Amino acid sequence: MVAAPIPDDLSARFAAALPPGVDYATLRVVVERSTTTRLERGVVCPYAASVDRGAMVTVHKGTGLGYAATADLTVSGLRSAFQRAVAWAEKSAGALAFSMEHAPRPNPTGTYRSPVDVPLSALSVGDQISKLQGLFSSLPKTDLLVHTDLSFTTLEVETRLLTSGGGDVVQHTTIVSPDATVVAHRDGVTQRRSLGLRGHSRQGGWEVLDQTGFAATPASLAEEALALLDAPDCPTETQ
Repeated sequence: MVAAPIPDDLSARFAAALPPGVDYATLRVVVERSTTTRLERGVVCPYAASVDRGAMVTVHKGTGLGYAATADLTVSGLRSAFQRAVAWAEKSAGALAFSMEHAPRPNPTGTYRSPVDVPLSALSVGDQISKLQGLFSSLPKTDLLVHTDLSFTTLEVETRLLTSGGGDVVQHTTIVSPDATVVAHRDGVTQRRSLGLRGHSRQGGWEVLDQTGFAATPASLAEEALALLDAPDCPTETQ
């Protein structure tokens, strides 16, 4: 999956697009890439990949505050977004619950990158499918398991924040989210066990699979669901 990165000359574009007469302004650009490889009831689902790229601008002007968003990161596109933000700041002047004249105007600097031991590129889509198929084959062999859903979701987010006071923060976050859901059914009784919607999500690369012990998770969830089929109902009488 190819996505346009954050422009190297973003600072120059910000300076060229910055509107005159504002007290404080920020530009935040985000590029988000996500993928999902999934196996449902042992069947490979269509591979999903998406890219989201855009900017948010904010201005303080007098007592007002305004903001706007755009997917156009050219100077003209950013300038247009700032013009809309200034218009909203002027409209909100005197109408806010508090005056923006006294609001904080931070100018942070710094960088952050998620610690990654095994990069996302280390596993091809085919490798991911093979791992999921291996996990599916580890499940108990019984017709009582009526539904299974195993998946790997990855997320990479690049963010850069610039401020009119010289602030410049760059952040690159990498997240791996292994997930599993199993459903058991017998004689009108259904039990579902899962990770609570990607409950094993962590920053990092494919080492997250080992850190969370995901290799044993689907089979463990299946055993729990099957065991719950024999669990007695909650008592209805007063205790």
